[in-house]
Amino acid sequence: MAKQSPLAALERAVRIADGQTALAKLCGPPVTQRHVWIWLNRGKRAPLEHVPAIEAGTGVPAEQLAPDVKWIRNRHGRAIAYQVDLAA
Repeated sequence: MAKQSPLAALERAVRIADGQTALAKLCGPPVTQRHVWIWLNRGKRAPLEHVPAIEAGTGVPAEQLAPDVKWIRNRHGRAIAYQVDLAA
């Protein structure tokens, strides 16, 4: 798959989830549709703490939603944590 921006990956996750409200529900409380709108229109990406839930609910890889961090996966292949390179 061609490399895409975090915003394009988030837009794809919204489509797969069937809308901003549905994606917010995948992330769980306190995330609302308004939060997702802000991510799309102001932040241009999902906050790192919500990326594993978005990946689990939509199949959009964490590495596409947030390519600037190293994702740590459990033995089942799920993104469960991230590592930030402080030397960069």
